Amino acid sequence: VEVRIPPHKCVVTSDDLVGRSRRADIVKARNAAMYRLWRRCPKITLREIGERFGGRTPATVFNALNRYAKEVKL
Repeated sequence: VEVRIPPHKCVVTSDDLVGRSRRADIVKARNAAMYRLWRRCPKITLREIGERFGGRTPATVFNALNRYAKEVKL
């Protein structure tokens, strides 16, 4: 599944999205990508999302989804 991310103020590569960086701009883009994947594929599990994003745990994915939803006030 291809997920398109709206452009951010900085350039974030696909390697950044699956990498371990904790830089704020990369984390925001990663959280947005996880959220969009979750919304586009409702049957995907948190574990599967985590695997696609560099082996993150389901708890990490859950926190990322919640953080993104609060940030954009969904």
